[in-house]
Amino acid sequence: MKKVILVADIQAALLGQQPEPPLRDEVTPPPTRRGRPRKAMAGGAA
Repeated sequence: MKKVILVADIQAALLGQQPEPPLRDEVTPPPTRRGRPRKAMAGGAA
């Protein structure tokens, strides 16, 4: 079950369905930077 939750979290982050990214939004407020970390995470997860 934990793995399923992790997968769902990763998919949600990839799709950008998260309402308020806690650390990500605070660390990278600009939208240009927000797109980069997401792509990097997607590549790492994939």
